[in-house]
Amino acid sequence: MAKKFRSVVLTVGLAAGIALLGGTPATAETAPGCSRVTQIGATKILKGGGETIASIKQFVGCDKNYGYTYVWESWASTHRGFDAGAGLWVKGTGDVQGYNVDPKNDREVWSDGLRTVNKCTKAYGAVGRGEIVYAANTEERC
Repeated sequence: MAKKFRSVVLTVGLAAGIALLGGTPATAETAPGCSRVTQIGATKILKGGGETIASIKQFVGCDKNYGYTYVWESWASTHRGFDAGAGLWVKGTGDVQGYNVDPKNDREVWSDGLRTVNKCTKAYGAVGRGEIVYAANTEERC
């Protein structure tokens, strides 16, 4: 019983320490089918209607590029019934490739992994409800 209590106190103490420092424990994104991905380029913050909606990121791993969209809790909690999507603009193709849309109110979506590490790409993300859709892409990475 003493070991269990000590473990709880340590966990609570660690959480309190993190809160005092103003941070939260970091979580690493993991692409479907690839356990080690690295973000390339800057995160694009998607805004619309005066609100911050989502983060759009591009990752590389397992010899593939991935687009990633993460809808912020602060927006999702007041905008039920939204869809989120992620894909990649591949230079020379003229459209978004590997695009996936996740079910209603799913806050995290990955594009398909594309074998485009030798091409110029941008992550593309979109979030919307009905006819109102907000979209953005990251900077081009070659």
